Amino acid sequence: MVYFTMISCFAEKIVVGEIEKIYLEEIDHLFTARIDTGAVTSSIHADNITRFERDGERWVRFDIEIIEKPKKKKSKKKSKDKDSEVVNKPKKIITVERPIVRKVKIVQSNDDEAEKRIVVHFRYTIGTISQTAEFSLTDRKHLEFPVLVGRNILKDFMIVDVSKKNICPPDLKKSSNKKIKVPVVRPSDKQE
Repeated sequence: MVYFTMISCFAEKIVVGEIEKIYLEEIDHLFTARIDTGAVTSSIHADNITRFERDGERWVRFDIEIIEKPKKKKSKKKSKDKDSEVVNKPKKIITVERPIVRKVKIVQSNDDEAEKRIVVHFRYTIGTISQTAEFSLTDRKHLEFPVLVGRNILKDFMIVDVSKKNICPPDLKKSSNKKIKVPVVRPSDKQE
């Protein structure tokens, strides 16, 4: 009996690896993300973070570096130096503006001081799951992956198999079948 209950609990969840592709709709780009069950909130690398006000609401403007795939050249020689390929990938900087959802204090395991971060909403797709989630803005230049997927995305929808990588690519055709509405609360919507 317990066996069947466990299967039904996992029936609606997708299995993801420790590294997955994530599509962010507002940026219209596919990022490589690290899946981290230890992180409460997902995060994305951002530069030049600037707060401003628009129509009486708090907004933020920031830059995101997009690494574009170079066009494949037909060549008989195969390069053994993979590092040179990474360095030569073309990069594009895009400026993004989003309403500020909230601010959060993050304490890293290797640091005693809390880092204050701005949190924004992005619509994402991993596998067939497409929904809106919170992402904190932070400097991730020193890290391998520009996006970190935390428990706020994983909870209720995904199971992590850390022995796998890239097993659940975003299915942008089927993702519309599993859209889950997450209400966006603006200051004017709050009931007092």
